[in-house]
Amino acid sequence: VYLWVRLLLCKIEMESVRHTRTATTRRRQYGCVNVQECINSMCGGTEMIKVRHGRIRHEYKRFYFLDVEGQRIRWEPSSKSADKSRIPIRSISEVREGHQSDVFRLARGLYSADQCFSIVYGSSHEQLNLVAPSEVKASQWIIGLRNVVKNASKSSTVEAMQFARDQWLKETFEAADKNGDRSLSLDEVIGLVKKLNMGLSIKQVKRIFIESDTNCFGESANTLDLGEFRDFYKAVSTRDEIYYLMMKYSSSGEEHLTTNDLQSFLETEQRAENVTPEMCREFIKKYEPTSAGVAEDWMGVDGFSQLLLGPEGQIFNPEHAEVHQDMTQPLSHYFINSSHNTYLTGDQLQSKSSVDMYVKVLKMGCKCIELDCWDGPEGEPYIFHGYTLTSKVKFYDVIQAINKYAFVASPYPLILSIENHCSVDQQEMMAQQMRQVFKERLLTEPPNKMQTTLPSPEQLKEKILIKNKKLDNEEKIDGWVTDEDEGEEEKPRASQQTHL
Repeated sequence: VYLWVRLLLCKIEMESVRHTRTATTRRRQYGCVNVQECINSMCGGTEMIKVRHGRIRHEYKRFYFLDVEGQRIRWEPSSKSADKSRIPIRSISEVREGHQSDVFRLARGLYSADQCFSIVYGSSHEQLNLVAPSEVKASQWIIGLRNVVKNASKSSTVEAMQFARDQWLKETFEAADKNGDRSLSLDEVIGLVKKLNMGLSIKQVKRIFIESDTNCFGESANTLDLGEFRDFYKAVSTRDEIYYLMMKYSSSGEEHLTTNDLQSFLETEQRAENVTPEMCREFIKKYEPTSAGVAEDWMGVDGFSQLLLGPEGQIFNPEHAEVHQDMTQPLSHYFINSSHNTYLTGDQLQSKSSVDMYVKVLKMGCKCIELDCWDGPEGEPYIFHGYTLTSKVKFYDVIQAINKYAFVASPYPLILSIENHCSVDQQEMMAQQMRQVFKERLLTEPPNKMQTTLPSPEQLKEKILIKNKKLDNEEKIDGWVTDEDEGEEEKPRASQQTHL
């Protein structure tokens, strides 16, 4: 049995390696001469199967395509509203190929790993699990998506904010355009202002509407097109206190700040130090939306508002965005970001256990995660909440995910808190699997045997630590279970622990 399990694990590892190709290898094998070809294919669209897995598996055939202008993935047909049948590119955090999601792990054997990929998006790490019609199409989507996501993340905060604002204005404009003539009448604008709860009187709305309506003749008279609507919104959304603050520092009395005015504002109001005129010119280039302002070195109210909303206007000290604390103290001197019952997606009685929960907390910066380990069939340990109705996940699948994401958030050590309910045989299997998967990352010896204190986070960078009861092989525990041992039966139970 032991030999059969080892051969099975080797086969699984070989399959995993086989399906984890680099993007370059995929391009060479499937004829994507360049990334643009993959993006063009995505824009043309592909009919794919969306797979969901609750108590039963569901499949939905949809036509998916990349909306380049809107920078989002869309699909049709859909019973959802238009704002929900899409995924903004900027919300995508990861594109996984093969069977690297809970849905595909549960359906392993039903779909070819070469045709499967998962899009992880949103703050809740939602997933869209798709099966492409061929390996070529799957590769085109994986390569193309990773490229557009990478390019979207490269753009500056200002560009991101401006794009988000323009996109929202376009969608708001289209929703308010009831008759679909690509323009808004005064009545439609008044209804929109009321819906947005802007606190403006009808008289004020009429005045700004007339000022924004630059096409006063022909069919476009008394309506606002998209560009005019943007000007209208800018006029009604400019905050008075920001305008008055800008005018307070405008030495010329004009509705803008020169480099000297901006320097005075930063030093006086923001208490900034070491501000130079050159630094102010860089801020103007970065935030001022008008070409005239950039050319003549001045910042209007829109640029000034963007400056206040940017990183330079935040109360957070930018120097603290990187680790600035002393990381050479003993490990016990630090608070450690920890997770309890990491594998659970919900309650402790009947919710789902998920490998993806480990991925989620590791990407959030968790550095101590819990694994409740129990004997499983065919010598394979499982993780779940014992003596409850929670579902189970394989220990091996979990540690593979841990190895991949352990140091994505930071290089500092990761602690695996193991609540061990396994027999000695399956504990030995766990130890073997951890050695096989973690390799040199697994800490089995102290960094400095002469050290009398715990090692520091700096010493333990890129190391995985096991927190588990460590007893002599011949020693046994025989006694009542404490309140801390969740999942244990409330009766005497004998067990034995094994060494890594």
